[in-house]
Amino acid sequence: MRRLLLILALCLLPIFAYADLEVHFVDVGHGDCTILISNGEVAIVDGGPVGASETVFNYIKYLGITEIKYAFATHPETDHVGGLPAAFHAAKVHALYASVESSDNNRFNVLLETAADFAVPLTVAHVGDEFPLGDATITVLSPSINYNSINDRSLVLRITSDSMTVLLCGDAGANVEKDLINSGVELTADVLRVGHHGSGTSTSDDFLRAVSPRYAVISSADRYGDQQIDMMVRLIENRVTVLCTDYLGTFALNGNVIVSTKTAHTDPYPLVGNRNSRVFHYGTCESVGDMKEGNKILFLTIEDAVEKGYKPCKRCHPTPKKAQP
Repeated sequence: MRRLLLILALCLLPIFAYADLEVHFVDVGHGDCTILISNGEVAIVDGGPVGASETVFNYIKYLGITEIKYAFATHPETDHVGGLPAAFHAAKVHALYASVESSDNNRFNVLLETAADFAVPLTVAHVGDEFPLGDATITVLSPSINYNSINDRSLVLRITSDSMTVLLCGDAGANVEKDLINSGVELTADVLRVGHHGSGTSTSDDFLRAVSPRYAVISSADRYGDQQIDMMVRLIENRVTVLCTDYLGTFALNGNVIVSTKTAHTDPYPLVGNRNSRVFHYGTCESVGDMKEGNKILFLTIEDAVEKGYKPCKRCHPTPKKAQP
């Protein structure tokens, strides 16, 4: 089983040793915010909703970031751009890219006004555009056409480095995923930030097989109910480790290390129980792959599994971890 190294307590979170790519997934509630760092250069992708502005500002300051080479707005909805203006106040932003040049969304217009105040023009990013970031490269994979849905017009970004590859899908849906597969573009990634926060409109089976991620990152894991649970089960069945910001808090991937800032319960999420044996497992446990589909049941916490009469697996040993001071 893949073990997760989880370091608790934001005040004790160390500055990472050198890696060619660090990816920080900021807990902004219902919304996306990703910070990429490679060899001292920084990019931010989305900024969550307006209410996350202080979180975004403080986290940039906490990381000691003074310059941001690129800011990306995957699309102009509030849960992606509402908190992004805070980045301009926290550090010097050199360039702003988006999937559209204008929108009737007020928060997108606030972003443009803020960028203009700092003399940063907006540039529309196009498929095939490449942005060097330290030892990594950010490539735009979508939108290739003018989709009717603003969600489908999200920027889909693939970040490559020697240590890992990351795919950020914004709110792109199954139509976009199908077009990406048919285009023949390289989609494999170690880390997939699933489209539209894990709703039923994204992360189709074919797309999941094409990306073949090791980790899947979701924000607002309780937003879309049964649709989201079904998607999570698909991820687990494909041996993908699911990482949720509303469960882990803000966390970062640094090569094969996961660093979490959550000070509470931090077991891998979610868990899979066997209705026949009444045993529950981490989603990455080898036993999950041996289960019959009809026997699988999903638990979001260890307490939930125990309360329903399930016992922990003796192979992967899922046990609650106490919060650290």
